[in-house]
Amino acid sequence: MQPLHKQTSLFIPVTTLVETRRTTTDADNTHFDPHQLSTLTLEITRDELIHQIIILMADGHRWERQLVLGATNNELARSFGNCFLRSQRYTVAFPLQPSPHAICSDLNGNDILTIGTDEIANAVRAITHIPQPASPQETTRLIAEQLESQRFIARSEIFFRVKSIVKDTAKKKELGFTQQFVDLLFTENCLVEENEAQILRTITSLLTQREWRTIEAMKAAIDIVNPAQRTWRMIESYWRDLPGDWWEPSHYIPATNTNP
Repeated sequence: MQPLHKQTSLFIPVTTLVETRRTTTDADNTHFDPHQLSTLTLEITRDELIHQIIILMADGHRWERQLVLGATNNELARSFGNCFLRSQRYTVAFPLQPSPHAICSDLNGNDILTIGTDEIANAVRAITHIPQPASPQETTRLIAEQLESQRFIARSEIFFRVKSIVKDTAKKKELGFTQQFVDLLFTENCLVEENEAQILRTITSLLTQREWRTIEAMKAAIDIVNPAQRTWRMIESYWRDLPGDWWEPSHYIPATNTNP
């Protein structure tokens, strides 16, 4: 029996870069999607292919911080991290070294194009409308403004959890005593260990003044502070773009001069 020879390469789609894509009167080909296999051979310009790749990458990506604070080309190009995209026509790798770039290859592993840092960034800006970064002083002000807004949201979201823990039975918010506990949470530099300890002591003291047993008051304080601190870690990490090891208390970087 003769050995079988694989001929998969005959059916692998081919993407060819052209200076100008040919026009066609075929209505079915007027609006093409290079990721679908309507034809095995696709001619596409370099700019069109880059645009299509970055649309796939940018879709669903969180750009909230960059839209508010702006970002450099290098920051935008690095925003996808070390990742890999596969479509029905090609694969794209996004290495970060020696500088952020992307390598698009066909399914046979042949390189189609390499996208540089500035090209990635420009394509992201064209799709998302992210501005250039603000000045350091303006960036500090904008971060403080965003964190203040996030404090309000976080306190609103945790209010009823705290109300339950402290056993506030008032039916109307303004008649209860929960807010004094909530206002202790999500303060500036609350993640600094000594500040966290002070919040725990204050909550414990307020509860013992309401005739709670000390041990129960301490447990309630921990039940209030722990989830609040976890929430604020995620919020502050995102908006201040803190380094990866900042989660360790000893590596935390306190905010400075953030008053808007």
